[in-house]
Amino acid sequence: MSSSKYLSKDDFIEVTNQMRKFEILMGFVLITILCVGYLHFRTNVAAQMSPVTETDAQSRIRAFFDTLTSQPVSTDAYQSAYQKMLPGSPPQDIGVIVQMTEELFKERNRWQYELLDTKPVGNDLMLIRYLTKSETHPVIWYFTFYRSPFGTRTWNCIGIRFDTNLDSLFQESWPK
Repeated sequence: MSSSKYLSKDDFIEVTNQMRKFEILMGFVLITILCVGYLHFRTNVAAQMSPVTETDAQSRIRAFFDTLTSQPVSTDAYQSAYQKMLPGSPPQDIGVIVQMTEELFKERNRWQYELLDTKPVGNDLMLIRYLTKSETHPVIWYFTFYRSPFGTRTWNCIGIRFDTNLDSLFQESWPK
C-alpha cells in the first residue's frame, strides 16, 4: 500500500478482498458456533427426557398387568394394583375401575398383553397403549403418564382406562 492519504484502486481492491475473506471466515465461525450450540441444546433436551422414560413407565405397567392376569385374583389384588399405579386417587374412583376390571376378567381365564405404542405429548405427558388378549376378544388399555416440570421429574400415572373400540387401532389418529 502506498503512503498517500487516499487508497489507490489496487490497494482498495486488496483491502476489499481481505475484508471479504474476513467476512467469510467470520461466517464460518458463526455457523460453527450456532451448530455446536444447537447440538448442545438438543443433547440437553434429550438428556432431560431420558432419565425416566417410557421404559420405567412400561415396567410399572407390566407389573400391573402381571397382577391383573395372575390366577386367582381377588378384589384386594385389583385394588392394590390400581392404587400402586394411581397413588392418591380417591378410593371411590379406584372402586369403580376395580368393578369394571373384575367384570372384564370374570369369564376369561387366560390373558396376554403387549405394548401397542407410546405417544409423547410435549416433554412431560405421554400416552401408552397396550392390548390385552383373551380367548374371546382383545381389550385396549390407555395409560396416561405425567411428570411435573418442578421437583423430582418422575413419571406418574394419572389415568388408566380401557375399551374394546378396536376400530381405533386401524385409524390414523388416536381416539379422543
